[in-house]
Amino acid sequence: MSSPNCAASSSIGNWVRPASWMPGSPKGGNQTFETDGRQWEAWLHLDIVAALKVEDPEDMDDSSVWWGSREFTEAARLIRAELDTEAPDVAASAIAWAASAGVAVPAQARIEEVLRSKEDFAEEVFFNLLDALGFPAAAEPSPEH
Repeated sequence: MSSPNCAASSSIGNWVRPASWMPGSPKGGNQTFETDGRQWEAWLHLDIVAALKVEDPEDMDDSSVWWGSREFTEAARLIRAELDTEAPDVAASAIAWAASAGVAVPAQARIEEVLRSKEDFAEEVFFNLLDALGFPAAAEPSPEH
């Protein structure tokens, strides 16, 4: 997948590594290491992550029945609410990380908005997060490359 932020992501490649990422997947997470050894995590596409974090009951033989139940929906809603309360801390960590890379610090509300977004794929959210953090877009490749 080509992205306008390829240069930004490769320039920070020694700081970012996927934690649970399948290209083309609607969910993902990033575990990021800062230059001072601290790390932070960000779940992307919180609705899907919440649904995936709901555990099947031990006595459930058919998961499709569980996934369609009101109990599953409520469990996912509670997990989503918990993930949502973590967004301000995650945004603050992302901003500190961008600042340590020398990027102009963006408004925290914008980062929280991106973290809570519902794009189709985690990659979209990831690149939107890089954009919101102020990392520069990649230069267009020259025709001879």
